[in-house]
Amino acid sequence: MRLSAVAIVFCSLVGLTAPALAQDSATAPTPLQVWLRREAAEFAEPRYTAMITAGKDKFAFLVPIGYYLRGDPTSGTLTLANAGGNSSITFAVLPPLSSDAAPFSADTCREWALRDYPGGKITQEFSAVASAGRGPGFDVQLKASGGFVQCKRVVYISSSNGVLKFTATASSNHFDSVKSVLTGLMQTFRYSADGVLKVPPLPDTN
Repeated sequence: MRLSAVAIVFCSLVGLTAPALAQDSATAPTPLQVWLRREAAEFAEPRYTAMITAGKDKFAFLVPIGYYLRGDPTSGTLTLANAGGNSSITFAVLPPLSSDAAPFSADTCREWALRDYPGGKITQEFSAVASAGRGPGFDVQLKASGGFVQCKRVVYISSSNGVLKFTATASSNHFDSVKSVLTGLMQTFRYSADGVLKVPPLPDTN
């Protein structure tokens, strides 16, 4: 088994409970507890479903092939990265907006994206869907030292759980690929606000 595969299995066995840390988002994200359910169906490469708890809320999505758990989700951000280290996807749950905050809208989310990534340039805006929720998305380009261009796709989804934030990051050469991976992940995304979430196992295709 590859070292990266060992790491993801190890992380799936560890209980994650620690206070959230401040993040580069509108508000500090909710601490996440994560375990990875290995699908019993036979695949050429093992498949995992990320089962996520944030407070009383439950979330799940199918981990993209070739992506592995990185970092500590108790910080409030679940991070997946590919083995080559050139692409990553993150998921965070931002608490519901306070009554005196600006309402959830494309304008509000655009301000969040520009504040989170100072110096960034929004190159595209669009609408996105994850499970039953909908919200705006933004493609952002940032210039790093040495002329390196970093690209991000940031999606904010309004839900009864708060604001769900998905982010895909890669260089310009790998950006189209990671955008496709994020789209696939969001198509498998499920959530529940009542503390119960049943995710059927993947069927055996053999």
